[in-house]
Amino acid sequence: MQKLLLALGLLGCLLKASFAQGVYQAPLPERIDETLSRTTLTVPRQQKQGTIALLGTVEYRNDSFDELPSWQDVMKKVREEMPDYVECFYALPACTSKALQGWMSLIRINMGGDVRLQLHAVNRFVNQWGYRSDSFLYSRLDYWASPLEFFALSGDCEDYAIAKYVSLRLMGWPPESLRMVVVRDNYRPEVKAAHAVLAVYVGEEIFILDKLYTKPMPQEVITERYTPYFSVNEQSRWTHVPAFQS
Repeated sequence: MQKLLLALGLLGCLLKASFAQGVYQAPLPERIDETLSRTTLTVPRQQKQGTIALLGTVEYRNDSFDELPSWQDVMKKVREEMPDYVECFYALPACTSKALQGWMSLIRINMGGDVRLQLHAVNRFVNQWGYRSDSFLYSRLDYWASPLEFFALSGDCEDYAIAKYVSLRLMGWPPESLRMVVVRDNYRPEVKAAHAVLAVYVGEEIFILDKLYTKPMPQEVITERYTPYFSVNEQSRWTHVPAFQS
């Protein structure tokens, strides 16, 4: 996991540097390094174990990923795909697919921009792909797809969340500001399977990027809808219980 963290960080630095050195004439109002220097990406405040946190729950941190092999597997695939991201970013015509070309264009256009506009752009772009179940695509009950797999075949809810997570990481967002969250949808009790969203920490706010919503939602708007089971990023995972049960 540490290798992925370094790889994404290095890629982000390379992409920023390429803009700053004039490698690309992206449709940005000013130099990308100057834009980034004035962009405040506030990481989540450090939460003490047992304090009120995401979606009105009490959360408990654990730095072991042993119980989440699917997350370990998909992060390994992201690391393996990194050369494809880099090659496509530096030469869009060399992209292996139009979907990948579109994704890298999204990264290029939005790097260094307003953080809320970045969230809207990423949510809108990824949500264009139609929902397809793991049983349909992979003949498996559960499979967590990498971005390249998702953009080639589409996927289900956690695949959307993973693609959004990696998109924002490539734009320069730190892992501390992002979590994939697996939740129960209280508005759809007939759906037995868990749902997944991306939680993004922006200053004192948390926004939820969700396949079911066309725009990022402030978490207070949908706290009643979603009950988190667990959340995860490259650094840690958290289990969640409703505050009244703690």
